[in-house]
Amino acid sequence: MTERGRSDFFQPTMFDLGFVTTAFNIFMNIIDPLQIGRKLVLKPIAKLLIDAFEEYKVKTRDKLETTQNAILKLIAVITIFFLLFCGAVLLYIFFYLSYMPTVIHVKPAYMQYTKICDGDSKTCDFGSKMSGYHTFPTSHLQLTKKQLMMVGQPYVLTIKLELPETPRNQELGMFMLCMDMKDKDNILKSNSCRSTMLRYRSPWLHKLKTFLLFPLYLFGYEEEKQILDIEMFSNYIDTTNPVTDIYVEIQSKVVEFYSVTLQISAHFTGLRYLIYNFPIISAIIGIIFNLTILTLITLLVWYQYDYEMEWVDEARNRYSFKRPKTYDTKCDRKESSSISTTDENVSILDNSDDKFELDDDVMLFGKHDRKTEE
Repeated sequence: MTERGRSDFFQPTMFDLGFVTTAFNIFMNIIDPLQIGRKLVLKPIAKLLIDAFEEYKVKTRDKLETTQNAILKLIAVITIFFLLFCGAVLLYIFFYLSYMPTVIHVKPAYMQYTKICDGDSKTCDFGSKMSGYHTFPTSHLQLTKKQLMMVGQPYVLTIKLELPETPRNQELGMFMLCMDMKDKDNILKSNSCRSTMLRYRSPWLHKLKTFLLFPLYLFGYEEEKQILDIEMFSNYIDTTNPVTDIYVEIQSKVVEFYSVTLQISAHFTGLRYLIYNFPIISAIIGIIFNLTILTLITLLVWYQYDYEMEWVDEARNRYSFKRPKTYDTKCDRKESSSISTTDENVSILDNSDDKFELDDDVMLFGKHDRKTEE
């Protein structure tokens, strides 16, 4: 048998289905000739099964629609929450950048000497040990053309001196360090002078330190130097006319130094102190606060423009008070006037009917009197 013959053999035909249907009807007519069993048993069972299937199908469709709606609502809620969270984070970042100033500004001060010549000589050739041929070392630091320090924020201004432990510096003793602060119009805003010196070390202590750190000194990992931190201003507050130029002067002609650095540090108090010292906790609190505000605004907008939601209508009906009816519009006034006019017309008609009835009675009574007189 070929493949086509096998497929035709196993494929049902209309004759086969008709034969099966006819055989089933003959069998049922033989068993139940009066169709009592079919009407009282099979038909109710079939109807019950069909109803149950239809009910199950409806419930399944409703559950499917409910699930789809729930999924769509969940996606919408997650999307809105994500956007609100991003907005809260951006708002906190904007607040942090606008409210918190830069913590530390560091600027190197390049010290300069000015030669001083005696008499009519045009050149000055001075040695390292001679101090009468040049001025004090000075430096001009230009902060910015606008404003570097935030208005109202306290700052600490410190000069860092890197001094070698040379015999000259050790013999120098005390010397003065001065700072002048000027605005863009070259007007002096504030000045300060502080005295300083190298820290003293006894010869035995110096020898012991040199002996212990000899390998580090030998390979260049350590140097015989001291770094002095001189606090020039401890609580400087800039104004709307900001400081733009700073002049630093070391009032010693024989001092030897490696570098001079100006450090401007913000001294935080209050909310800025909490944000700077506890950044993670402050960020969490700030983002949660912004998220709460944005959520409330979103809910208010949703409440204002979405009138078709059932829970909004229920909440509005629950918390709204019924106001007495007032006639504010022209239509209400027209309706009220038409109603009053109609009432007046009805009352007039009623009165006229009563009057007509009275007139009829009077007329009848007058006719009766005439008849009696006659």
